[in-house]
Order: sequence, then structure tokens, then C-alpha cells
Amino acid sequence: MNLSDLLRRHAESTPDALAYVGDGIAFTYRDLDTLIDTVAQRALDASVRPGHRVSLAIRRDLPILTAILALARIGAVSINRLDREDPCDVCMATPENGPSTVARTIDVTEDWFTRAAASREGPVTPFAGGDAVCRIFRTSGTTGKPKFVAMTHASLLQRLALRARASPLPSPVRSLSMVRPGSSYGFQVTMRVLSEGGTVVDAPYLNGLPAAIVRQRVNYLTISPGILAPLIAQMQPGEGPFPSLALVEVSGARLTAPLARAASTRVSPHLVLLYGSTESGIVAIAPYPEIAGRDGAVGHVVPGVEVEAVDAAGMPVARGTDGILRFRGETVATEYADGSGHAKAFRGGWFYSGDMGRIDADGVLVIAGRTDERINIGGEKLAPEVIEQFAVSLPGIVDAAAFAFPSSLGIDRVGIAIVAGPGFEFEPFKERCNAELGIFSPAIVLNMAAIPRNENGKVPRHALVKLVPAAAQATD
Repeated sequence: MNLSDLLRRHAESTPDALAYVGDGIAFTYRDLDTLIDTVAQRALDASVRPGHRVSLAIRRDLPILTAILALARIGAVSINRLDREDPCDVCMATPENGPSTVARTIDVTEDWFTRAAASREGPVTPFAGGDAVCRIFRTSGTTGKPKFVAMTHASLLQRLALRARASPLPSPVRSLSMVRPGSSYGFQVTMRVLSEGGTVVDAPYLNGLPAAIVRQRVNYLTISPGILAPLIAQMQPGEGPFPSLALVEVSGARLTAPLARAASTRVSPHLVLLYGSTESGIVAIAPYPEIAGRDGAVGHVVPGVEVEAVDAAGMPVARGTDGILRFRGETVATEYADGSGHAKAFRGGWFYSGDMGRIDADGVLVIAGRTDERINIGGEKLAPEVIEQFAVSLPGIVDAAAFAFPSSLGIDRVGIAIVAGPGFEFEPFKERCNAELGIFSPAIVLNMAAIPRNENGKVPRHALVKLVPAAAQATD
């Protein structure tokens, strides 16, 4: 089965149902399926063929979703472009992104993705799909260079089926995702909604999100903690909670207790935590009230995925004991594409996630931090999430991201980026950090308008290191 058949099925059975809406945008399933055919035909006319790897230098959500499905329909493999030297057979790029330096570039303009552009000359016959690669997703790359996971039509369909079994959606669903459809998580959310005949709402800028939820009667919101925090901070007094929201799915980073309480009061009480990765797909999920008060808890392990906590030698540790988390199952990848990434991540049929954590006696998965992000100060190690959770518990801290940076002697020191709100005072903040964090008290504080996050909502800590002034790194 071709992944794009999920949408064509509804285009044939409920052609006039709304598939995608937004300000000035309204596509029925017939419209969207026809537009996918049109873009697919343009790609064919430009000599794109099954198996070709096509990098997409396209930014807006609807165009990138359409391009991914159009290429899938003709059997080509899509990947989002990271830079102009990405290896590929063809590049599809909008003018502001410029051409590829290593491959032929198809110029894509905004008018490709309008209802007026859709041709009704006849449908494109879908490529068979199945075990052919459909899309290559980049991992979050929070600690350095991103890696690549190739997903087939069949494996993406398996992941969608697992999500459907693990968590039902409101019906009829009207979904707004603040996680971009070019990412693995965002794409699965969007395709899950379209596979169920629901309506996808075009994501607005953050300051337009409250109005869009009300205007579009959104009942399913997907969001990362990094976007949830500034959303609440910029909401007006008396604004929210939103009665239409029946499900708010939070994923991508740790949801702290203060942020969860604020979100339950200001956004919706129907919070659900989801944990997974590009390599594994969904691993655990739970309504927040079921795991509230348990630091690091992310949900119950979903059926079909096996999780173990192991020691450095790969031996399972006792239940309830922290270890390195590894996963396996029908939806878990078994290797990185093109030899990218680290071979040690896949061993003996397991994916070693790089997360530290445990499974408690009741089957709840608890995350303790990252093995490759722990800050090492004089031999003492601490997960940056612990520092972040402490920071956001202090008055006036809206969001935070901790990281390590080297001094001139090569000794790691702690840095923290913060988003300060009303009530923040620097000196009391530093005093509390010194008193309670000890050697892990930040040596430098970056006060930012927003914490940088990638399309999965995760913090690229290596990028924060580059923001530390040279003078700070030169002092001991």
C-alpha cells in the first residue's frame, strides 16, 4: 500500500469533507488529493522517478506536506534539506531557499500549492509502496550532527496503526499541531488525522495560536513544552482554558510539574504525555493526571514495543533501577540510513536510545536524562533537565535550557539559557542557584526572548554553547 492512499481513500468516499483549513485556506479531501496528483505530475514531468532521493527546501506546512505525499505517490524518497550540499538526486526548492549545489533543482513557487493550481485531468496511479523507502527523517540532532532514519511506506503505516491503538482521537477530529509536518512526529500526527478523515488546521505563529484554537474549534492540539511555556506566558488574563480542546498531546521534552499545572489551568485539563523518538516511534503514553507528581514519568509503555533498562555492559538492571534505555519492536528502526550516525545505537536487534531511565513496578516509564548530555563537573555528573526543572521552579522563569561549555583550561562549566518573565530578579536567582545547585550552579546565564528549538521541539544544546561569549570561556 502507498502511504498517500490513506488520503485518496477519503477523497473517494467523502470528497467534500474538509481535509485542511486555515486563514484563507480550505481544501476538501478531493481538493487535496487532486493537488497531490498535480505536484506528483510536475515532479514526473521534471524526470523525478521511483527511488530518486529528493531534498525539499520548502518551509510552509501545507506545501511540505503536499510535496512529501506527491513524491510518495510516485515512489520517490523525500528528505528535508539541511544545507545546499546535502547528497540527493533532485532538489525541490522555493526561491528564498536557493538551489542545491550538488543536484539539479526544481524551482517551486507558492502558486504550486493553491486550489487554483490543482489539475483535474486525471489521477496519478500510485506507486506500489510497501517496503520501498518513502521518507528519510532527520533525528533531532540536539547534541550535534543529526542522523537519518529511512522509513518505508509499510513502516510508516505500522506506526500510524500503533498510535491509533495507543490513544484514540476526538471524533470528528480537528487537529492543530505546533510540531512541523516535516518532522517524524509532526508528520505522523498529521497523517493520523488525515487517515481518520479529520481536519488539519494550518499552524499559526505562536501569538496567533489562542485565536486559531477558538476560531477553528480545535479539539486536538499537539505541542512541545518549549512552545507550551511561551504560549501560556503571552496569553492575556482571562484567556483560556479552551473548551473545545478534548486532547492536548505534549511531547518532545520533559513537562515540568509547574508547567503542567499552568497548562491544565490555562490551556486544557486534558493533557496527555507522549514519549518516543524518530528511531522508535511512540514508546509510552499516558494522561497526565495518571502520572502527576512522579518526576520524569512519561507514560505507560505501549503494546508492541519492548523496553529494557540495562547497564553499560548491556545487561538488564532490576525493575525500578535507572539504566540505559533500549527499545525493540515492529515500529523500531534497526539502522541509520546511509551509514549515518553511530553504529553502537543498534545492537542485537535493540535500539539504544541514549536516554537514562527505568520502568517502575506499575509499568510506567520514567526518564532520568540523556547519557550523552549529562554535565560533568569535576567527575560529578548531572542531567541538564535537573537544572532546568529547578530553574523554572523559581520566580519569573518561563523557560530554561542548561548546557555545558568549556573554559580555557578545557574544564566544563555550566551555562543556562533562560526566558525571564514578570517577577524575575537576577541576584536572587543566582543566590538560589549557588545555594542549591552547588558546583552545578550556572557560571553564565543567557537571557533570551525564546529558547531555540528544532522542529521536534528539542533544544540543540550544542548551539547554545556557541552563544557563550568568548570572554566567559577565557575565564576560569
